[in-house]
Amino acid sequence: MICGYRREIGLGKAAERQGILMERVYKAMKSVGSFNIVVGILMIVAGIGFGVAVIAKGANLLKRRSDLTF
Repeated sequence: MICGYRREIGLGKAAERQGILMERVYKAMKSVGSFNIVVGILMIVAGIGFGVAVIAKGANLLKRRSDLTF
């Protein structure tokens, strides 16, 4: 990994700690990115579902418009 490579070329403890911190940041970014993709897909599916439901209810109202009185 990165830390082993830095240890071999002798960049010191500060560079090694920075490498460990960067790996943690990348892992956090990976999990947040995965979560965002999942939430986006769920929102698309929910939007399509609600859209179909609204169209079906509108078609039902159009079908029964002669029964509606105000």
